[in-house]
Amino acid sequence: MRTDGLRTELLRVCDERRDAWAETMRGKLNFLQDLHASDAVYHQQCCVNFRTGRQPPVRSTKRKRSASGRPTDPVREAAFSEVCAHLEMNLDAQLTLPDLVQKQMEYLEGAEPYSVTHMKAMLIERYGTDISFSSVPGKPSIVTMHNSVSKILRRNYELFSDAACDEETRKNSIMESAVRIIRSDILSMESDLSAYPPAADIYENSVSFLPSSLRLFLEKLLAGEDESRMAGIGQAIVQGARPRSIIAPLQLGLAIQVHHHFRSRFLVDTLYKLTFCSSYSEVTRFESNAA
Repeated sequence: MRTDGLRTELLRVCDERRDAWAETMRGKLNFLQDLHASDAVYHQQCCVNFRTGRQPPVRSTKRKRSASGRPTDPVREAAFSEVCAHLEMNLDAQLTLPDLVQKQMEYLEGAEPYSVTHMKAMLIERYGTDISFSSVPGKPSIVTMHNSVSKILRRNYELFSDAACDEETRKNSIMESAVRIIRSDILSMESDLSAYPPAADIYENSVSFLPSSLRLFLEKLLAGEDESRMAGIGQAIVQGARPRSIIAPLQLGLAIQVHHHFRSRFLVDTLYKLTFCSSYSEVTRFESNAA
């Protein structure tokens, strides 16, 4: 479309059309006397429309913007939701970030899962302050779910503000709020299953093992100031709340002592079922490591 006769042909079409587009085109042609020297090039579709009497082709004046951030992937997002459901159903398990990545891979059935860094970012985006990561040097970060105290108290305040609630409902709300706060503190406790607690922690620091909320609750509940009783009941509660992700020192110490003196699996198993000590398998595992 760079021939010398193009200008003459377009001026002829302008005379035939006699519309706004023709007047605009005539002004451009009069300004550029030599289209070939000016290296003028006309759009093919526009040229066809102009010469056949049609209107200019419709073009969007808005520039398409690429979506900011990481592109979404519905398949991986659905698998991530399943991972979150698994995490919420196993609050007492000691799950790590690589464990969750592996779990997402199972739901994806061979597709590429999130990286560990991306998984952590997605969990923080979803749960905010209700999730924490305890890092041990040289080992994967352990994921811990817990309810923030502020949210628990806010729910309790909203219930008390409801005039329709009776006294029994409000009493149950207070009890449930206290349980949530204590459970949240227990789930937030750092734990390391790669090493057994030192012997000094079994009896000397038994009360300090407990979170402050549980310790306060037992101080108000139990009669007397017997710290050993408080520590025994408190550590049994902690072990019951997190049976697979924590080793309570007193529970382990009692199981080892009973087995050492009586060599009775029946006695250890009975105390374990009553939640007073660790399991017999934990005792044998400890003895193997000690040997």
